[in-house]
Amino acid sequence: MDSFDEKIGKTVSRRSGESDSIHDAGILLDTISRLRDGGLCPTGVYRFKDFDEAEQWALRHLARPD
Repeated sequence: MDSFDEKIGKTVSRRSGESDSIHDAGILLDTISRLRDGGLCPTGVYRFKDFDEAEQWALRHLARPD
């Protein structure tokens, strides 16, 4: 078996530029909140005759302009 002389925890690359993780997390949470508050499809229970009708309904409501 080969001997591994490589140091554990070796840095392979570094991040470029400064980033503000707290600010980025805030933007992500705002986006998630907007999507959960009715951003994708209207909420409620819908019944369809078949899968094709449900698919058409979903495409029509997902593609609507806001």
